[in-house]
Amino acid sequence: MARVRREPQTRTMVPLQLDASLASEFSVGPAADVGVDEAFALVEAELTATFGFCPATTEDIRSYLQLPATTRSDQLVVRDRTGRLVQWCYALRDSGATMFFARVRTHPDLPGRVGDLLAGAGYDALLGWVRDEAAGEGQVVVQSMMARGDLAAERRLRAAGFVHERTLWEMVAPVAAVPDGLREHEGVIVTAGADPALVHRVLDDAFAGEWGYEQMGYADWMAFHESLPGHDPDLWVLAEVDGVPASAMILSRRNAEHGGLHVLELATSRSHRRRGLASVLLRHAHHVAAGEGLTTLTLMVDGDNPHDAPALYRRAGFEVRTASYVFTRTLTA
Repeated sequence: MARVRREPQTRTMVPLQLDASLASEFSVGPAADVGVDEAFALVEAELTATFGFCPATTEDIRSYLQLPATTRSDQLVVRDRTGRLVQWCYALRDSGATMFFARVRTHPDLPGRVGDLLAGAGYDALLGWVRDEAAGEGQVVVQSMMARGDLAAERRLRAAGFVHERTLWEMVAPVAAVPDGLREHEGVIVTAGADPALVHRVLDDAFAGEWGYEQMGYADWMAFHESLPGHDPDLWVLAEVDGVPASAMILSRRNAEHGGLHVLELATSRSHRRRGLASVLLRHAHHVAAGEGLTTLTLMVDGDNPHDAPALYRRAGFEVRTASYVFTRTLTA
């Protein structure tokens, strides 16, 4: 399977205008000269200040600094007078997607007013880039995310015109070789390293019309998934019933440095729901993780999922570890 080439991209900077009171204390520059470890240190400080620990990994950070060639992106950073990285701003849109994503990550030890001014300038710059990118498209949606409980981040998003739309839960379960409550089902054939076209077909059928899901053509969808941290085609799993692809799961090693295997996507086609197929695939995920000596399974789920997915995961032994808020803003380009 061909992999998307990943390398640092040349980005067209959008102006970030610093308040006059900040211009002598901070400098703005491109993200191209920022290393993974330096960016991770900023994110680690930000998340630890809210959660008490950092659920992000260096691979997560690398995936934003080294985007695939198919992703349009703008990134910039702010440093203090000592050269320390205090803010990282990025906006992007994947090939084939309609929505943009924008985020400003600010070091938690900046005084409130200073952090607010820097974040406001960052969002102004990123939203300006979005307008330029989407010129002629009419209205476009920009999505952002923040850790629940980060009051400064929430204040800054609202000041930038974003509104809270959804809550995502990160759920975690201890790995068990034979997990309680997850049974095998007769007549269900589970295939690892499955045909990605079949996985795409099942997931697209299951997620079509659901909140947050962007339908893409197969080529764009495949390129997007190949660009994600922890991607491994052997971790694409399909469950078939009577020869019909019925449920699919994509696993990721993005959390391996924390001892975790991540369930990136899991869904059952509309014609095969309520048959326990998700439990069959979660059982397979436990087997994979146990075989690799990993200790936890993690996943993200929409807390407002209309199909009560959180309840399914709780029955499967998952508990909520962290929560994030999704904010959106509609722009006229």
